[in-house]
Amino acid sequence: MTERIHTLPHFSPEEVQALQAEHDRRAQVVTGRGAYSADEERIRDAIQRTSFWRAQPESEHRDEELAHCLFTLGRIDEALILAKNLERRAWYETIHNAITKDDGCECETPDHVVGHFPSPKHSGRMMPIRQCPECKQMNIG
Repeated sequence: MTERIHTLPHFSPEEVQALQAEHDRRAQVVTGRGAYSADEERIRDAIQRTSFWRAQPESEHRDEELAHCLFTLGRIDEALILAKNLERRAWYETIHNAITKDDGCECETPDHVVGHFPSPKHSGRMMPIRQCPECKQMNIG
């Protein structure tokens, strides 16, 4: 429902209409979607951090942080080039293998969704990370 705004008599009808449209637009922003999901917030944050770390002088720390940002955005190949930390590389490779695995490849035990990841194989869409509770194998798709 559109809230009526009060205008002073010296405003023209066009100005009143423009003011009402702006008022309605702002009300939509406030009452609209507003909050990001946790996945959307993680991606938004990674985009901002990527810009920050690209602007920093080259260093091992910068490369590790930039690699993590790229990984979060689903750009795993680039992240693997920059990352030197063995634990992080192992995690990146695990997710990379889950993405490249055939989507129909599943264990006999029903899997559980343990998160979501932007999959380059699926046009960058957020896809569920499925993990078998028994063998711990993951698949994204």
